[in-house]
Amino acid sequence: MNPVTWLTAKRVRVHGLLLAVCLWTVYAVEMSTPGLLDRNGLVKGTDFLHFYTLGTLALQGRGDLLYDMRAQAQLARRLVPLAPDTVYVPLYGPQISILFEPFARLPYGWALAAWLAMNVLIFATCCYAVWKTCPHLQESRWIVLILILAIAFPGFFHLLAWGQTSGLALLCFTLAYLALRRDQRWLAGLAIGSLVFKPQLGVAAAIVFLLAGEWKLIAGGLAAASIQLAVAWLHYGTAVMRAYLNALIHVREVLTLLEPRLYQTHSLRSFWSLLLPWPQAAFRLYVVSRPHSCGWLLAKWSISGGPLFGAIVRHHSCVPPFDRVRPGNSCAGVPVARRLGPRTSRFGATDLAAPLRMLSAVLAGAAGADYALAVVSSSNDSSVVDDLACCRVPS
Repeated sequence: MNPVTWLTAKRVRVHGLLLAVCLWTVYAVEMSTPGLLDRNGLVKGTDFLHFYTLGTLALQGRGDLLYDMRAQAQLARRLVPLAPDTVYVPLYGPQISILFEPFARLPYGWALAAWLAMNVLIFATCCYAVWKTCPHLQESRWIVLILILAIAFPGFFHLLAWGQTSGLALLCFTLAYLALRRDQRWLAGLAIGSLVFKPQLGVAAAIVFLLAGEWKLIAGGLAAASIQLAVAWLHYGTAVMRAYLNALIHVREVLTLLEPRLYQTHSLRSFWSLLLPWPQAAFRLYVVSRPHSCGWLLAKWSISGGPLFGAIVRHHSCVPPFDRVRPGNSCAGVPVARRLGPRTSRFGATDLAAPLRMLSAVLAGAAGADYALAVVSSSNDSSVVDDLACCRVPS
């Protein structure tokens, strides 16, 4: 069966509606309980509790506790007494606590509502900005479909269900895409470099830029990263920055907390770990396969004859630094359709990779694209690119 001819716009619209109804009905039921706990007994906006705690530490001037796991767990229980005991692994840069300081001035419920509202605005703005660059998708027959798919997007659901920081990453990648469309490489680098609040998000881009000799992109990225870290250093001082660096250096010691359920992750390292019972052998194969994947992406950059990342819409949710990993934590992007040859869109929804690839083919074909290139990538760990698939669609 040819997915391009079988998966019509009508079928995609119906499936999108069904998915939207299912997802948001579940969300409404889960959040309909009074108080701050959902029907599963978890605090509403589970991930946001960690950011709220970091913001409280910034508000109290306790930078010395930013990388103290036990102290943060005790503070979180004081801030939301009904919340179950949840341990968060502190790996975010100190600048994140400064970002969330204004939210910490509000009661938890109101702070969560403000954060979710801001993420809805970011998501809608990014979708609109990318949609405006796709003239073929602005025909009336596609507008309703695009709106449905945006609302039914699982990554958007998880962004709101868990109160993640995915919206910030999406904003960075969207700004990078818009800058690259205008060949403003330095500005694109600024956007990519702003991902330093979670460094693993920009690893693949940094390696490709370096190997491709994109020095303006690299300069912009270094400038943005330096500004963020400088703000954190000026605010907290050298001791906190050393503690942050130490946490990054020893991240392997807490990987079991970050990834307790490997079957729920989508990465090369998890693949080899599940496939082989010998940890050392699995890690060696991961180290060997990782540069090959990155080399594949670099080759596609070269073939495109220009900025391959200019065609990326990266709706990214990374696994937050806490002790449970859930399926679907990563988000999927819709390929931007332009007549530039090969292009990429990064997917990470654990159980939706295959149907999302088919959907990419349909949308790319509708927009007159020559190729729809799907890159399945991990944000759970430091792996760069996990899987790539390219399907040709009719113009």
